[in-house]
Amino acid sequence: MSRRNLLSAPANAVAGRWRGIVLRSLAPSALWSDTQRVALLRTAGIRVHLGTRIEARQTIVNNRIEIGARVYINKGCMFDPGDSVITVGDDVSIGPDVILACTAHNIGPRSRRARGFTSAPILIGAGTWIGAGAIILQGVTIEPGCVIGAGAVIRQDCHADGLYVGIPGRRVRTLDPNYS
Repeated sequence: MSRRNLLSAPANAVAGRWRGIVLRSLAPSALWSDTQRVALLRTAGIRVHLGTRIEARQTIVNNRIEIGARVYINKGCMFDPGDSVITVGDDVSIGPDVILACTAHNIGPRSRRARGFTSAPILIGAGTWIGAGAIILQGVTIEPGCVIGAGAVIRQDCHADGLYVGIPGRRVRTLDPNYS
């Protein structure tokens, strides 16, 4: 191992610990304003664009997340990109206690059903509104302008300008893209 690699290994370990402290302890605290919370998340490597507001009590597993401009994220949400990526487009509103989970377990034998895990990206299109307690599962793309109803479980892609509700989430209405 080269001298440079030996010297950078401790620095990388410290950076990783700092990122974990920021994501799991500092940023979720209600002691910070939305602006301060966004600044903390940026120091941990999350790309957060201008005008975004993020409330307290978020669970953020790692920094493989990009959040667009003018996004609002309510309290108590969970972001788990696993080995993948979560991308939230501009002007998205995310209600309280929403879960974005890019990971799932493989099904194993009876002796231990949860074996290993898989990971696939989640993409939330611009202008989307995700209601309270909704769950967005791995590999889902929600195209622009959708509304995801409270408590819905979304496991398949959602096409633009649709209202999706239920478990599993299903399209129940087409929304006017020009409604104001």
